[in-house]
Amino acid sequence: MTGLIALGIDLGTTYSVASTMVLDSRNNWYPKVLSNPGGKDLTPSVVFFDSNDRSSVVGNDALQIWKEEPNNVIRWVKRKMGDSQYRYIINESRGAEHFSPQQISSFILNYLIRYAKQRAPELELKSVVITIPAFFGDNERQATIDAARLLNLDVVLIEEPTAAILDYLHEKINENNINSSQGNKYYSVFDLGGGTFDISVAQLTWEDQNPIIRIIATEGHRKLGGFDFDLDLTEVTLLKLIDKYPQQRTDLDKVLSGLKELRDTGQVKDFELWAILIDIIDTVENAKIMLSNMSSRKVYIPYSSLFTTLMSIDLTRNDVEKTLEPKLQEMEDRANRALMTAKGNTNGDLDSWDKLDRVIMVGGSTRIPLVRDLVSKLFGKAPALDGREDHTVARGAAIYAGILAGFDIKGKFQRKTVHSYGLLSGNSFNPIINRGTPYPPAKAHLNHSVSFVLSPSTRLKIAQGVSSRNGEEEYEQIKEVEFYHPILYTGDSIKITLNIDQNGLLQIHAEDASGEQVEEKIQSVALSENEELSQKNEIEKWPLKKEEG
Repeated sequence: MTGLIALGIDLGTTYSVASTMVLDSRNNWYPKVLSNPGGKDLTPSVVFFDSNDRSSVVGNDALQIWKEEPNNVIRWVKRKMGDSQYRYIINESRGAEHFSPQQISSFILNYLIRYAKQRAPELELKSVVITIPAFFGDNERQATIDAARLLNLDVVLIEEPTAAILDYLHEKINENNINSSQGNKYYSVFDLGGGTFDISVAQLTWEDQNPIIRIIATEGHRKLGGFDFDLDLTEVTLLKLIDKYPQQRTDLDKVLSGLKELRDTGQVKDFELWAILIDIIDTVENAKIMLSNMSSRKVYIPYSSLFTTLMSIDLTRNDVEKTLEPKLQEMEDRANRALMTAKGNTNGDLDSWDKLDRVIMVGGSTRIPLVRDLVSKLFGKAPALDGREDHTVARGAAIYAGILAGFDIKGKFQRKTVHSYGLLSGNSFNPIINRGTPYPPAKAHLNHSVSFVLSPSTRLKIAQGVSSRNGEEEYEQIKEVEFYHPILYTGDSIKITLNIDQNGLLQIHAEDASGEQVEEKIQSVALSENEELSQKNEIEKWPLKKEEG
């Protein structure tokens, strides 16, 4: 192996993967997935805090301990990235300890990077790229960067569907299976993982025999994935149990309340209830897998301190289909919106999914038969499953890391914003950067007229557009910037400039005619220097447990 000059990391909700770039026999760079010390390509995104020796354990071993000590194990942290107020609680024997989502993510990153470096200990990392869902907003993006900063690591972000397209086209172009003589092509990535859903459309064009990859449409949902499916099906199971065993309603209602808490926070504070719920979810998940090939499956509720008598219900394939139906409809609606955006960005050329050259499937949840059926119906062709659904995002991240490191890699690519950004003024939204603007860089300005001056400062409310369920774009405020203007008068204007960097993060610059100005990054969840130092110190108290590998 040439070495870990470039590293790509798919930091997933349920599993994470690391990949690097190596040279093949023809002296071409290609991505290689790195196995963890247990010999597995996929590392569960799970952290266990061992109070016996105050060490941390990440991955498969942590997942195994989850059922035994759920109060000391954290899963699904990606769901809480960007929530600056949330803290995970660890029931450590010397008293509860609290960790931010960034800290938990940094434990996972540290483990991935440590075993990656073991493959080439003599070389230093030159470029590290971490993937994120395409619909991550500024808060989630900044939290991901902060997780790396806690390890003194500078990283670049890339959207997961974009990485998957890079992986696919990099291989095909290197093998000359795709070349300029074939003309322009269109591809879609259908990315359904443990916690998020994204769909992106890419256009491949050629300029002087050089391939140009452009992301022309992106849609998605930040909380729609296999995790949600399992919780929904667990809720159906509990409701069926209440119907069958009404005398157990009080205790089953407690479990339903715990399920809601888990859905909202990723934890259940009542540790005894937490352990019971884990067993039930595990039982339901196994039944769901069996129902791919069966019409009905009996589900037995494990014995516990709450349920001392045997209880069971019949879970059917029809139950699964009804449970998933609204989620599948959500995916279909968002896919159709992506097509409308792609049509507009190609001057009407891509006006039907029939014109796609390939649908690239990404994420473990794409193996669900009902999801495959949806893809076949939606795109008019059976999904192409090549066995790399779990790896392609990390491979694409490594390719991008190689591009940033200066490797000789064929092709260029261009991303487009998935949100619009602008100024909120009363109930009106004034766009400055429109959705679908190519970046990096994306830079635009707006002259904002001051309607009435009562104080020497003005609050500028910066917002981003987010799609709602009915397809109409709604807006959420992401930053309020105070602009000080001692000699500004009614009717004067402030020039507001927005810029999007390579990580998709927004920067604002405001200036008036007198030269007064303010410049800020939209980092409402960024850690301050004191917070960063404090959280680093807390992480260092729980070093990774040594393991063979």
